[in-house]
Amino acid sequence: MKAKNNFSSAIAVVFALFFFALNSFALGYNISFTGSGASSSVGSVVVENLTKGTTVTVPAGNILNLSDVPNAINDVSADANNVRLKNSNGTTTISFNATDAGNSDVSVFAIDGKKLVGLNKKVQVGENTFSLSLAKGVYTVQIVGNGYKYSTKFVNQTSNIVSNPTLEYIGAEQKTSTKPNRVKSEENTAITQMLYTSGDKLLYKGTSGNFTTIVGDAPTGSKTINFEFVACQDGSGNNYAVVKIGTQIWMVENLKTTKLNDGTLIPNSGASAGVYTNAEWGALTSPARCWYGHESGAEPVGGNMLYNFYAVNSGKLAPIGWHIPTKADWETLAANVPQPNVIKLFDATCGGTNELGFKALQVGCRYTEGAGGWYAEGNNSSFWASDSFIEGRGWAFWVRSGSGTIDVGHSLYNYGFPVRFIKD
Repeated sequence: MKAKNNFSSAIAVVFALFFFALNSFALGYNISFTGSGASSSVGSVVVENLTKGTTVTVPAGNILNLSDVPNAINDVSADANNVRLKNSNGTTTISFNATDAGNSDVSVFAIDGKKLVGLNKKVQVGENTFSLSLAKGVYTVQIVGNGYKYSTKFVNQTSNIVSNPTLEYIGAEQKTSTKPNRVKSEENTAITQMLYTSGDKLLYKGTSGNFTTIVGDAPTGSKTINFEFVACQDGSGNNYAVVKIGTQIWMVENLKTTKLNDGTLIPNSGASAGVYTNAEWGALTSPARCWYGHESGAEPVGGNMLYNFYAVNSGKLAPIGWHIPTKADWETLAANVPQPNVIKLFDATCGGTNELGFKALQVGCRYTEGAGGWYAEGNNSSFWASDSFIEGRGWAFWVRSGSGTIDVGHSLYNYGFPVRFIKD
């Protein structure tokens, strides 16, 4: 009898230590998503941990759980009034109160956070019961349903030898709901997990049909991320993702339209019906475009189209509600990104961190001086502004990852630079 009591005491101590450690030290944030603006619904959300270099996709309706323990679950609630566990003849029954009908996800985790068994089942309003068979040990049960989330820990002291844990649905005890009648969603609310350490930099990419919005974050607790969806479609029908930096909303991809917004084709070929030669490009006084690596005429990976200033100055590149950024717009962006933190604007493939979601790419430019000097790659991205410096020269901006600066200059109208839009 004494040995049995000692064993029970030891198990209780292990449970207490586990409970204290998990609640005192384990990080667990729940991130939910909403939409506003052009759409109130949110489809899948791609979450990129820029610090760790990992990515997960959160399906529509799911909650993102960030934890610093692999496969661990945040202790959402341990309310004994909602979850009850009872062991009888080596089997544990799990009973919980479902406040809404619909799918409920019941999962069981080991002491190290590893998921052992789970079951997704449609339940009724009221008390629902599941049957669980597993070996002796300390476990966490998590229950996620429509409008409720429970989590509790328990010690299973059964002497059963169970090699494969099992979880089965027993049934429901109907209860009369005092809640007003309303249309209930049958969509399952589940959790998508991601390993996260306090201070990690995240990017959320939310989609809703043709709309895509990027949000940067470094969460310090559970929260709701709202995606402000904005339509951004060019003359060729291409849709672009957007991001808010300070008070500005920017397009986060380089423009790749082949048409002005009135449907007019932007030429990319010379007199020979091939791509523009250096001489032909340099002699242009009308809108024109070319791909980086124009000799082949083929579209490169990433769609890095270059435009001359005549296309920019046509006033017909940007869709309604957008414009090509002015010199003042670029200067505002520079003010919102204190130098030398410009690497936050650059994609990781360009030596940056892209923490602001701008995704600047080092795609090069088209020049008109020197033999073979039409393109310049390196540690910078260049973009047109919409206003002229003097006749024949337009303002341009260089975002340089090497020096960590945003520089302003002016270039000939027949140079070729990438283009971005900014919301009016």
